[in-house]
Amino acid sequence: MVKTIRLPETGSLIVASGDFMSETTIGLIFSMLLAATVAAEQRVIDLTRVIEPTGPDAERKFVVRIRDALEEIPGKVRPEGEWYVMSDVELMSHVGTHIEAPFHCLKNGSDLARIPIEQLVGDAVILNLSSARAEGGVTLKQVQEAARAAGGIRKGDIVFCRMGPTSYFSTAALKWLVEQGMKLMGVDSSGVELADDTTHANINHLVLFRAGIPLIENLTNLDRISRPRVKAYALPIPARGLDAFPLRVVAVE
Repeated sequence: MVKTIRLPETGSLIVASGDFMSETTIGLIFSMLLAATVAAEQRVIDLTRVIEPTGPDAERKFVVRIRDALEEIPGKVRPEGEWYVMSDVELMSHVGTHIEAPFHCLKNGSDLARIPIEQLVGDAVILNLSSARAEGGVTLKQVQEAARAAGGIRKGDIVFCRMGPTSYFSTAALKWLVEQGMKLMGVDSSGVELADDTTHANINHLVLFRAGIPLIENLTNLDRISRPRVKAYALPIPARGLDAFPLRVVAVE
């Protein structure tokens, strides 16, 4: 029996199959072959900073205490180089590359567990703001020019910003990004808040969070991405009651 299965990307393939091979089995085989082919043509870029352990008094602490996973059997000696351990970890949740949920500034905002998974993966546009200089934050015009150079921002895009001498945004620029329909924002700086805001009003954070848009801070390697649009995956643990936590972020081009 001959079956024709049309695969995305590659078109139709004609396959001769015996009675012992179901269409489900054939489809699975072709899916695996397709995935292998696509993987060979793609490049994965890690956008996550390595978190180094700190001392217990660090402001953004990441303290790791290694202990035995269980009480060893008396007289048992493990081979050289082996152990069986677990770690107690004490950290400030805004350490390293981390995601901030609306709960960070809004009492009734979504915590990490309530961010829809669909909001954390998808098409990402890379805005190159590495040359942007401005008093009061990257300007609306500078953001619009970067978006135009990247081919525009589409509704439902993830927006990653490669920052430069000015590492934060004007409120007008952030409002415009929200109006374009982005679903997730990330920067390779330590934040987006106004540098001269002494009121701690969190104006720029709230522009994002009131629109339900999480923020990723301290990305890295955005300069290694060669295309203006990539697939992005940003996956934190779904922890209830947490406003922020480190996560792994990757781009696929």
